[in-house]
Amino acid sequence: LHLARRNAQHANEGLSPAHPRYNDAAALLGGGLAHAAKSRTVSRRWRDFVVEERCGDAFGELRKRWHCGRELARLGRRDPCQALEVLGGGGSKGAANRGLCFFVTRCGQYIIKQESSATLRTLDNVAKTYAARASVQGSLLPRLVGAYTVRSNTTTTHWLVMANTFAGAPKIKAVYDVKGSTAGRRTRPKKGTLKDLDARDDAAQLRCYGSGEVVEALSGDTRVLEQLRLLDYSLLVGVCEPGLFGGWRAARYKKRDRGTRMLVCRDRGFLVVGLIDVLQPWTWAKVAEYYCRGALR
Repeated sequence: LHLARRNAQHANEGLSPAHPRYNDAAALLGGGLAHAAKSRTVSRRWRDFVVEERCGDAFGELRKRWHCGRELARLGRRDPCQALEVLGGGGSKGAANRGLCFFVTRCGQYIIKQESSATLRTLDNVAKTYAARASVQGSLLPRLVGAYTVRSNTTTTHWLVMANTFAGAPKIKAVYDVKGSTAGRRTRPKKGTLKDLDARDDAAQLRCYGSGEVVEALSGDTRVLEQLRLLDYSLLVGVCEPGLFGGWRAARYKKRDRGTRMLVCRDRGFLVVGLIDVLQPWTWAKVAEYYCRGALR
């Protein structure tokens, strides 16, 4: 709770030395991302920290495919205060309550998310299969570009680095987190990230062209996730305003592979869709939650 309060105090601000995870972030940049142009699973010492790159071979190949290794290496050589901002509300409420931190790069292209040790153990088991599917053209899996464990004499933290889904897109006016469930899936008051029942209420403005290709890509992605027993993911839908330069920004956005699809709405504007939070294994706790929610309906 103390870490959650401290992180909330710094939300939506530049990362400062007063932040409780400042030193871990500095070690992640200097000992991890600064070497992102290489593709090896190694541990490196950075000052008083040891930075272990997880699944380096798989992520190294993906960074080469997506041409982001050098960009991440340049980011890793910068000062954390200049490179990162604290992202308020960047993850789930549960993760925020556990004191997990979320950073976004100043350029807005990448999100750095603190994760649990269980999540990275899951990633160790599925990394090769994930990389094989994510490298397929048109896949909607999130673009994970690195995973790191940062250790000091007193703490151990785990981090995921991923492409920011909405970076470079036209202005986002509404975001929906869709899980395919109805229990507790309505946001009231209607602000912030909306959910399944809100999307059903707003179905008219979400009608778009070319959805058949998205459904086909989703079918392939979800089959792989089901085989890996990763069943608690979400479909993120962003509604973009066309604006004065909306068409030009949409064309630029489409050129970069972010694991998303941009669709033209039937009314006006665009939709950006992609999968998020795919590293949630279907454990006994999730099974119990599923049946408890069903019993309460």
